[in-house]
Amino acid sequence: MFIIPAKLFPRLIAALVLLLASSSILAQDRLSRIEAKLEGSGIEQIPYQQIAERIDAKTSPRPLILFDVREPNEYAVGHLPEAIWISPDTDVKEFIEQYADKLAGSDVVFYCSTGRRSSELAQQVKDQLLATQSSLSPPANMKGGVFRWHDAALPLKNSAGSTTLIHPFNWTWRWSLERPEQTSFQPDFTATGIMTDDV
Repeated sequence: MFIIPAKLFPRLIAALVLLLASSSILAQDRLSRIEAKLEGSGIEQIPYQQIAERIDAKTSPRPLILFDVREPNEYAVGHLPEAIWISPDTDVKEFIEQYADKLAGSDVVFYCSTGRRSSELAQQVKDQLLATQSSLSPPANMKGGVFRWHDAALPLKNSAGSTTLIHPFNWTWRWSLERPEQTSFQPDFTATGIMTDDV
């Protein structure tokens, strides 16, 4: 059995704090690089602040429809208020058929954890709309995804109501977020222990 001398504990703690701080800085840089790459993707990248303003205003010439493009367990932990869950693997034609009435005359915004998955799906939807010469507006993407939203401490919800938690996607991202203590890989459960989100 290996025993760490007591005099080394302060150094180990300092090294751990430095490692976590470095991980956060590197991940924020990684998120910035993803955002920069997506700027040239052909999909409009809308800053999360504008989405928050639209939600707060509750009035707009065009309705805002948010689609959460993450896995069901990610959505179940925490998502933007009023967001509709769709799988990242959604069949684009089926999506357009299912939501055509909602999409008509609305501003449609996709989001995921960082913006990568949602931009990919938004591009597929845009391509399909162009191919069919649809009059529906192409979707946009929320820049920085739910990670930027969470870092700004903006409202989230789940099956139990309001929450401060999001799914961090993986352990690397968990320790890269501004508030890693407000992440979870498991959704909150109601008092009865049954998850009520329909995902």
